[in-house]
Amino acid sequence: MIRFEGLTVVRAGQRVLEDVSFEPRPGDTIALLGRSGSGKSSLLLAAAGAVPASAGRIVIEPGTRVGYVPSMLAAWPVVRADEFLEFGGISAGLSGKPLHGAVARGLSMAGLADRPDIRIDALSDGYRKRLLLSRALIDDPDLLLLDDPFVSLDPGGRRQVERLVGDAGLAGRTVIAAVNAASLASCWSRAFLIEAGRLVRDVPVPRGVDELPAWGETLVDPG
Repeated sequence: MIRFEGLTVVRAGQRVLEDVSFEPRPGDTIALLGRSGSGKSSLLLAAAGAVPASAGRIVIEPGTRVGYVPSMLAAWPVVRADEFLEFGGISAGLSGKPLHGAVARGLSMAGLADRPDIRIDALSDGYRKRLLLSRALIDDPDLLLLDDPFVSLDPGGRRQVERLVGDAGLAGRTVIAAVNAASLASCWSRAFLIEAGRLVRDVPVPRGVDELPAWGETLVDPG
């Protein structure tokens, strides 16, 4: 589906990723852990094709559908929620009944089924985050890239995203996400620790518990 081969990324003259190599398995749900500025978001941007590789490469199998969810948009378009989803569906090649059905499902997932015509600039940060997730899922992607997926979400929204990640893995899809180590949940199957742009650890996530704050913090800062 996707393979990273010696990926190095330089942004604004600074090397933010250095010789990163890994190949997720189908069904992997991978949490990228690391301090702010460690390179987690840059890895996702490179995988989404938003920033170029300075060395190495990312290989994505032909036909792989990719959904990318940024932490937040720098500027929100002055459009309605249903229009935002419709634009996403059209860009993914949907039209007619499949497009209308995808927009309806997206509005339902975002909790906006009864407010399809609300403007995005009138929504709270939490609803905007849900809308971003809904748009990324509109064409049922094989690979889902999530940057800080829990930011601005209330506990109910957080549980919804955790279920989404777990269900995606069970369905054989691959999820790679930059997450806060202090809130690492058991929906993840693997955790990668990134330090100064390098992948330094790849460990399985313990199963059978709902939250793993102490474990996640220990992985990032073993003391």
